[in-house]
Amino acid sequence: MLEYHHNGAGRNTIDVEGGFPHATAYSEAGVYLLARNYLIPSLVSQMTPLSTFTVQGMANLHNGSWLAGSRVEFSLRDDLIAEAGLFKWFAALPSVVRHDNPEFVLYGRTLFADVRRDF
Repeated sequence: MLEYHHNGAGRNTIDVEGGFPHATAYSEAGVYLLARNYLIPSLVSQMTPLSTFTVQGMANLHNGSWLAGSRVEFSLRDDLIAEAGLFKWFAALPSVVRHDNPEFVLYGRTLFADVRRDF
């Protein structure tokens, strides 16, 4: 799947001299979306009847940085699901330093695991 996302609350230009964090319209969650235009590819593969593997990304079309993630999900019962995964940011070029990457550096590297009950 490939999705284009236009963020009306984002900016066309981001002041990298201003430091972090930049003001954002989204203050209630861990999502920043500072720019206006993103490309979001994802791929889901069913490994077994009870498990799936997902790879996804979010590319900031303003500066070329991106956030990549993968996760494995396993159905323990009809209503109980376990999953684990990783999210990591990448700069557009190896020469881009942390200060020049205005958005996805804020996310850091995230490992997660959870068990959830659907009802």
